[in-house]
Amino acid sequence: MKRMVLTVISGMALLASATVSASADTDVWTASHPRSDGELYAANQACNAQFGAPQNGIPTSAAYKRCMASQGWKFVKSQHDDTWINHRGMTCQPILGGFGSECSSF
Repeated sequence: MKRMVLTVISGMALLASATVSASADTDVWTASHPRSDGELYAANQACNAQFGAPQNGIPTSAAYKRCMASQGWKFVKSQHDDTWINHRGMTCQPILGGFGSECSSF
């Protein structure tokens, strides 16, 4: 069974000199037969237009899951990821208990 991953990434906010870490929730979808990333993207866009994009920190709605299922995609799980991409294209992660961040281009 082939799994496709669709990532929803939240933005990063800067307050004074402190960095508030952002995070992403990743919804994992699968299909009963091999399908392309383009097909997953098209299904995602159609469901986003009807129900709005899934938001970080909020479980993916049953209506959104039904919409994706009607297009041949089965919801597997949501994963929480504490990394994000900053405005320079670097991958960042929280450090110091969330009071700082570390970024790398690797």
